[in-house]
Formats: sequence, structure tokens, C-alpha cells
Amino acid sequence: MNEREYAQSYAQTRKRKKYKRNYRLFYILLLLFTIAIGIILSLTVFFKVNNINIDGITRYEHDEIIHAAKISDNENLFMINSDNIKNIIMDELVYCDAVKIDKKFPSSLYITINESDVVFSVKDGKSYIYLSENGRILEIGQAKKSKGSILIKGINIDNPKQGKFISESKELSEIINSSEEDKPEANIHKNIISDNNLNENMMDNWYSKEKFIAVNQILETANDVKLKEIRAIDISRVTDIKLNYQNRFDLNIGSIDDITYKLERMKYLLTSGEIREEEKGVIYYVKRTDNNGSEFQVESK
Repeated sequence: MNEREYAQSYAQTRKRKKYKRNYRLFYILLLLFTIAIGIILSLTVFFKVNNINIDGITRYEHDEIIHAAKISDNENLFMINSDNIKNIIMDELVYCDAVKIDKKFPSSLYITINESDVVFSVKDGKSYIYLSENGRILEIGQAKKSKGSILIKGINIDNPKQGKFISESKELSEIINSSEEDKPEANIHKNIISDNNLNENMMDNWYSKEKFIAVNQILETANDVKLKEIRAIDISRVTDIKLNYQNRFDLNIGSIDDITYKLERMKYLLTSGEIREEEKGVIYYVKRTDNNGSEFQVESK
């Protein structure tokens, strides 16, 4: 190949490469343009909400949920913020304990709601506060205990507001989060209330959230051992907790330590025939260190 032929061949090769680069750029731009058009259409024309399904409601109406969620007609499914909708519904509708939002493309929105029931009535001075199972404040300033609810004594809810959940006290949170060097109480256990963790004075000043955790733990255990019909719980002192059973017997369980064992034994005493059905009184748990005598004492009225 002479110099002229070589130059022509080189020029043609460069020309082909240039065309390839131009075609590649063209296809890239075409792809980007197509994607942009797709995004614009998805946000303006396609995926508009035209079907909203709501499950789990008995207290509220379908339209009431839609209005509370502030979902506008033909709103784009991509633009809907599920967390915002959930929070808005929870804020607007007090008797919603939990909300779940699911998007089903191309055009459906599913809202699942767990409605609250009044499970607890908390004595608050001369009135009552109604709580859901999860500790949401449903009503305040009620003159009477809610029918069928479990009465709780000894929980002081500071500045109760309808729709709010019982929260951990700031003071106790600071103690929990501080180091052991700063505060000897810093080794407090967050989930189990035990007189092994705190001195008696500290436990008697536990706040609403911690006591509410204890109440739920007691009721879960009572359910597990099939000791039903707990009508009231007095947790004024967490080292001297009292349960009311069938408005017949007060069960003085002490602290929440060994709660399963205590409730199993008390259930046995109440259902084995050792206590007459019409009998009323108090069952005491007495912690012993010498293995002498019964741990449980029955005092009839």
C-alpha cells in the first residue's frame, strides 16, 4: 500500500469512527429523551389514583378517611408520600392506633387501619383518662371509668393530650442514657421492671411509660397462664403491685419479678377448689429466704 492509499484508508477509518460516535451520541440522547418523556407522562398522565381501598374501619366512614388523608382527585401515585398520609390520618383521627399504606400500580391505593378500643381507664384525680392497648390517649376528663375497661391506678400522665401516646419521661430518659460513671442508676433495664435493678425509692417514682410497659407485661402473662378477668391494676408502687380479680380478690404480687410463677400459683389457688367460689379476700405473695412456710397467704373477708 502506497502513501496515497494509506492516507485514503486512514481517512475512511476516521470517518467511520466519527459516524459511530455520532450515532452513539444520537442514541444516548434519544434514550434520555424517551426516559424524560416517560417520567413526565408518569407524573402527569399515567398512574393517577382512581381506586382507594380502606380496610379495618368500623368507627369511621370511607369518605372521612379520604378527607383526613387529604388525597385529591386524580393525584399521582408516584407523588403520594405514604408516611405523610399515615401521619396525617393518625393526627386527625384519634381512634386510629396504626395505619399502613400500600401502593398498587397502576392506579390503586390501599389503606389499612387498626382502630383503637378503650382498653384502660386511668384514674386522674377525680376524672379518668381512656387509653388504647398501645397507650394512645383516646379521651381525657371523663367522669366515669369506661365500661369493660381495666382500671389502672398509680400512673400519672403529665399534660395528657388527646391523640398522643404515653411517652417516656425526660428525666428518666436522661438517667437511662447517661453513663454508669455519671449516675449509678444508669444500668436501669428498659423493658423489665425489677426491684433488682433499682432501689425502692427510684422505682416508686417511675413514670407513665415505664409503668404502662409493666401493666402490659402483667396482662400478657395473665393471659398466658389463663388467669382472666383482671379488673384493675394498682401500680402506685412498683414494689407492691396489686391486681383485682373478678371484683372478688386482690392479688398482691409485690414486684414484677417472677410474674409467671406468681400468677400461675395464684390461679391454682383460685381455681383448684381451695378457695370457695363465693369467697372474697386478698392473696398475698410473701417472698421467703428460708424455705419455711407458704409463699402465698390467703386472707378472706
